[in-house]
Amino acid sequence: MFKSKSHGEKKVVMDLDKLVETERYFKLHGKARKIKPISTKEYLELTNTIQKLSSTDNVMENKEELQEIYYGLFHTITDDITMSDIESMSLSQISALMIFVMDVVSGRDVDTEGYFPQKKKLNQTQARVIETIHSTQSH
Repeated sequence: MFKSKSHGEKKVVMDLDKLVETERYFKLHGKARKIKPISTKEYLELTNTIQKLSSTDNVMENKEELQEIYYGLFHTITDDITMSDIESMSLSQISALMIFVMDVVSGRDVDTEGYFPQKKKLNQTQARVIETIHSTQSH
């Protein structure tokens, strides 16, 4: 709660500072990796790449091309990931990381008071991301 001299106590509806103050990590291959805040430009690049992945015209020629795309996506949000990490990830790990990344960079991983929810259902965007990942893996 914040106090205002003229208006008394103010209820905070959403603490936007929590979105950037709270460090988020994911664990891969036994190592915790920090997710860094990204700029609007980087977010745009991230979402454009995801859109390209989901395009029906986009046919991957080989798994290396797909791995390069995933590396570019994940390296945008953490400096602590290598191509070797990407190559060794399972489809379920890639799907889960993609959902987590999109939630973190868009602020959807916190509730209105800045707290992290315990459980949540997939929203439509998350479901599309999983579908995209699965469809590109089958090419």
